[in-house]
Amino acid sequence: MSRLVRLGLLLSLLLVAVACERAGELIPGEDDGAADTAGTPQDPVLTDAALRASGGADDEVAADGPTDIQLVRSVVQISVLDESGTAPALRDGSGVIIDRNLGLILTSALVVAPFAADGTPAYDSIAVATNPVPGSEPRLTHYAVLLAYDPLSELAVLRIEGRLVEDSADGTDGAGASETDGTNTGGPLLDQPAVALGDSAGLRRGDAVRMFGHPGLDPSGALTPQAVMVTAASLTGVRDAPGVGARAWLKTDARLPHGSGGGPVFNDAGELVGIVAQIAYGATAPVAHVRPIALAEALIAQARDESDEPAVLPLTHLGGIPGTALPGLDDGVAISEPRFAREAIEEGGERELFDYGRVFPAATAELHYEFVAQGVPNGATVQELWYLDGVFQDELSATYSWELGPFALVSDRLASPNPQGNPQGEWTLEVWVGGAIRASARAYLGA
Repeated sequence: MSRLVRLGLLLSLLLVAVACERAGELIPGEDDGAADTAGTPQDPVLTDAALRASGGADDEVAADGPTDIQLVRSVVQISVLDESGTAPALRDGSGVIIDRNLGLILTSALVVAPFAADGTPAYDSIAVATNPVPGSEPRLTHYAVLLAYDPLSELAVLRIEGRLVEDSADGTDGAGASETDGTNTGGPLLDQPAVALGDSAGLRRGDAVRMFGHPGLDPSGALTPQAVMVTAASLTGVRDAPGVGARAWLKTDARLPHGSGGGPVFNDAGELVGIVAQIAYGATAPVAHVRPIALAEALIAQARDESDEPAVLPLTHLGGIPGTALPGLDDGVAISEPRFAREAIEEGGERELFDYGRVFPAATAELHYEFVAQGVPNGATVQELWYLDGVFQDELSATYSWELGPFALVSDRLASPNPQGNPQGEWTLEVWVGGAIRASARAYLGA
């Protein structure tokens, strides 16, 4: 059986899981908690009638930028599949077309990470579903390969390798997906338009953005609608990350379902300014933070230069589970590596750290810190344990019951009761959840 025929059989399983028709929905960005990972139904904003009325079926963009309906056509759904076909998808997420001629799609590396923890291949095939009619269910139309992969920014570029054709006479369901003859006619590899890249460096707190993505397949295999959802959100700040810098993440006030991971974020002009990402892939954890497009520029250039070359993929990720400080347990809980800063500003209920670092002067009265917690169940015991030069500091440590839901940014400060401030030395913060250490980091005062 050829690879494309086998893939067609696997895709037919996915089609059963996503065949429910639904118009796209607008998800409120300000709601918190586990309930909004599924989205709250609102008035449809991306319907077939709206598409026809807007003329969104063609790629011509108005002077003031593309409409949401036009942008939806550039969004794709990505599913990684096992050869056995025993599950609808091993992982799923979203992506965005960045070059239709070369067939390039930008997404989160967590969705398409190529290796399992033991170093074996994590999946057999990558399937791509496109959105020819915004507001309708995505159609499985292509297969792709992983072309470029960056373990630090956790972004990846896929390349379209072939088209899946529909055997049905009316072409409505694609359940008979089969291989093409592989002939390249010299035209674009994708029918949908590519997006324009924007400037993420100029984004500031309070700026409005629009976040696009598919909601994601239900881990149980239950039928769930998959039309693209559009979320209006605001930027609330930035986050630091090891090896990436102070603008490794853009924080937002949105909470999106897991399938939005890898989806695009646009500014008011309809330019791509970021990619939505989790800190570790989780099919039950929401998505809230964004990788700025500036981190993808070199990766995109590499993909365009080497579009005919296979990717050279990293076998392991620095630090274990992507985005975390330590190898994690298989329970869906992920804690990002704690980051330290000398200064912080509190405004509007948000706490923004800046002057990130690991080495601070002796006169540092307060040591600010933050970490992201994903997938921690309410009621779980969380411990923040502090050590000074290897000696446990009981009075500065904390144990509490988690009540912040499946995604939260924890931000606080270390302030010693000593009138002279925090003692000099090597400070270590360990974050424990459910009796297991999840992350650890060190800061140095007066070094």
